[in-house]
Amino acid sequence: MATYSKKEARWQFYIMFFAFLGITLYFIVPQFINYFTGKEDIEIDVRKRKETQLNLKDAVLFKSQLSNSQLVSKPDLVIKMKSNSGWGIFFVLQEFFGFVLLFAGLWFLIKFLKALQSEDQFENNTQRYVLRLGQLLIFSGLLSIINKYFMNFYLLDRLGYAGYKSSSENGEYLLLGVLLIYFSRYYKRGLQLQQENNLRV
Repeated sequence: MATYSKKEARWQFYIMFFAFLGITLYFIVPQFINYFTGKEDIEIDVRKRKETQLNLKDAVLFKSQLSNSQLVSKPDLVIKMKSNSGWGIFFVLQEFFGFVLLFAGLWFLIKFLKALQSEDQFENNTQRYVLRLGQLLIFSGLLSIINKYFMNFYLLDRLGYAGYKSSSENGEYLLLGVLLIYFSRYYKRGLQLQQENNLRV
């Protein structure tokens, strides 16, 4: 049986989602304003390729006149780049799009949790939210992989950092997305079995 009525669950959903959205925006909006005004550099995490030799005594390891950026060890390897010009804008928009995907995923996750609390054992909405969340995770994972290869085989070389590669590893998004899609299919099958049992009764 349902824990909450659908109306109560809907209000709880909106409160939870917009509270998380408001708190997150409170912290990230000033950062993005600094990015777009050029007050703060954008940072890109990288790691050296096997053949690259480094002098780790200095915090600034390498400066690229080609892209007006520098490779910094703090202690991780980070490329610091002007955020309001050239490829810096690309990285800022990339980070912004990541937050958009995060909020979209949170939307479907909270929808799913509230659907579980407010519905009977099986209903279409619950299965649909799990499916959408799985599809979103797969989409995010594929974008991350494409972006990683784009950086490793083109962009870092163009920026003057041919001896380095992207350190992002988001393959777990693909795995989790596939698992959620399979779960949604089993959930749908359970819904069909319940409907068949109701017809027999």
